[in-house]
Amino acid sequence: MGKPGQRFSFRRNLSAFVLSAMSLLATAWVSVYTFKDAQTDARDKFEFSSDEIKLRIDTRMQAHAQILRSGAALFQASDEVTRREWRIYTMHQKVEQYLPGIQGIGFARLIHPDELEAHIQKVRAEGFPDYTVTPEGSRPIYTAIEFLEPFNMRNRRAFGYDMYSEPVRRKAMAQARDYDVAALSGRVTLLQETHTDIQAGTLMYVPVYKEGAKLDTVAHRRAALRGWVYSPYRMKDLMNGILRKREMDIHPGIRLEIFDASNLRKESLMYDSSTATSAAIDDSSMQTLLCRLNFNGHIWFLRFSSPCPHEGYSTVLSVALSGMLISVLLFGMVHSLLITRQKARQLADQLKVDAKLEKINLQLQKNESLHRMAGAIAHHFNNKLGAVLGNLELAIDDIPVDAPPRPRLESAMVAATSAAEISGQMLTYLGQTARSHTPHKLGDIVHASWPLLQTIAPKGVELILTPTSSNPTVCADMNQIQQILTNLTTNAFEAVGTHQGRVTISIREVAAVDVPAENRFPIDWKPTASSYALLEVADTGGGISKADFPILFDPFYSSRFTGRGLGLAAVLGIVRAHDGAVAVESVLCVGSVFRVLLPTVEHTSHSVSATALSPTALPEPPAVTELQTTKTVLFVEDEQVVREMAETMLHRLGYRVFSASDGEAAVEIFKQHTAEMDVVLCDLSMPKINGIDTMTAIRRIRPDIPVILASGHVESHAMDATQEHPPEAFLHKPYRKTDLKAALDQVLQKGKSA
Repeated sequence: MGKPGQRFSFRRNLSAFVLSAMSLLATAWVSVYTFKDAQTDARDKFEFSSDEIKLRIDTRMQAHAQILRSGAALFQASDEVTRREWRIYTMHQKVEQYLPGIQGIGFARLIHPDELEAHIQKVRAEGFPDYTVTPEGSRPIYTAIEFLEPFNMRNRRAFGYDMYSEPVRRKAMAQARDYDVAALSGRVTLLQETHTDIQAGTLMYVPVYKEGAKLDTVAHRRAALRGWVYSPYRMKDLMNGILRKREMDIHPGIRLEIFDASNLRKESLMYDSSTATSAAIDDSSMQTLLCRLNFNGHIWFLRFSSPCPHEGYSTVLSVALSGMLISVLLFGMVHSLLITRQKARQLADQLKVDAKLEKINLQLQKNESLHRMAGAIAHHFNNKLGAVLGNLELAIDDIPVDAPPRPRLESAMVAATSAAEISGQMLTYLGQTARSHTPHKLGDIVHASWPLLQTIAPKGVELILTPTSSNPTVCADMNQIQQILTNLTTNAFEAVGTHQGRVTISIREVAAVDVPAENRFPIDWKPTASSYALLEVADTGGGISKADFPILFDPFYSSRFTGRGLGLAAVLGIVRAHDGAVAVESVLCVGSVFRVLLPTVEHTSHSVSATALSPTALPEPPAVTELQTTKTVLFVEDEQVVREMAETMLHRLGYRVFSASDGEAAVEIFKQHTAEMDVVLCDLSMPKINGIDTMTAIRRIRPDIPVILASGHVESHAMDATQEHPPEAFLHKPYRKTDLKAALDQVLQKGKSA
């Protein structure tokens, strides 16, 4: 038996051994946990980064598809699009600025064998004497690349090529035609390739159908086909434009390979972000992720790879070894690791926020593209309809009241006036309507519209107005609020369809903090008032897919059939003009709820009479006395039919007329006849120099000359208060003879009194 001192020392050492063993076990457990957690976090970051890159590619391809759909809409809105119009349209898309990587935007026309020779002669007459359709040979149908912008040296190589003659392209073109979708082709080598830097290529097609044709079956869609709007892509240029190396900079070490087939072989490789030789898939030093990107049925296989994250584990091991020696550092190590994990998760959350902001930015870019298209279409409609309305008015003036053709001409006048409202709806969609906003009780507007809503309610659909004691006041245009209510209610009726169901309308006031934040449009809108009037229209229809929410308010969108109209688009435009928003809630097979939010104002005694909404009618113009005058007008208009029509009106009003087809010609005429001119009537939107620049150039010659600007756009665009010397008057297109006379009388009378 040992001495007592020896036994005490043993017990003391035993306690130290036990403490050391416990410290060692704790350190070992923490080290193992930290190692596995680091592996899990690294894998999660790798998968998240890969998903973010995939989302960016998918989102950009959808944006490219929207550009092509806009081009198809341009063809469907016009009987024939000219080469110049196509060049202007593609130029204003600014794809190299907002969506870089597109090789071009083109149109391939469908040609039947009996139309082939006429087509070739037509294009040759446009200034291309060597043009022909290639490859040569007899085929049941031909297609030819007729437009392709930018029309540079690369794209000229594809001019006239029959893409339908090549199997891979033909498969995608047939899919787009039969199912009315944006379709991607398989891997091809583009005709645009030269002998250097040859890249894998692909093409995207969107069908163009004849306006008004039935499209409910594959056979109908084939019969209605006019051609395809399409874009060719060189894959390396496309991916560089989409990623801009940003994703690879944020996620260093990640390699992206895109394959057009699941075998992942070299012949199906579309894109490789690395220039190095491809590593083996089963290399133990690499972590890989294979995912599918489905674009309307065409599958791309995306393989992401990155080195396994062994780096940094030596630091973890050093901390663990130090913890075995100094137990105090164990706490510091664990605390440090917890902070590191928290920061990593914060970084992941921030990346998710960035991805969401990027998606919102792409949606805003799409809206801007749609706004440009809507403005262009409204301008063209106004010019064409202006000529129709003006010539109809002149024809009606030329025949007796009891002449047999007069009722038909007046009916045509009514139809043309109704058609002119389309351009007004386009401007409403853009939020550019110039209306008078006055205080109104929202409930009074709803009650005034109630008889009409009951009249248009289909059989089997119950229309309910929820009783409420709240009747908030809004500063608004009453007719436009009635239009919002009518459009939303009609939309709800269509959603319910022929089945039994109900549509419920309710009104209440909500505080800004209670305004719905999800699925709110415009997507960049934020509450600025303290409270909002809420107009709610709910239905028990089939609901709306979440995937359709971003395009819900696009012009001509409908979940039921193509080309419904501008109903929801006009709603959003009116709401935007009133500093409000629309929130949407929908569940498939249950129904949808649209909530319109408008800023409230203080109580007012302004009342609304129950004025029924009526169809468009032709207003009876006041009599125009055509008197002789000694006044001389310089008339500037680039559209020939509008120019000839207005010249006739001016002559009948007794004016002497000098006319010019553009601003440069107008300035030259004015220089030659300066002293004779009494007034200038000038179109706002013209080639070479626009109306404002033309007015400025003329006033440098003679500052006192009165000027009238004419345009289909909203008046504020021309009568901008920031201009140093604005025009004396504005004439809205399309105009009638009474409008023209009133504008001329206004400025000439002002000149007498000055």
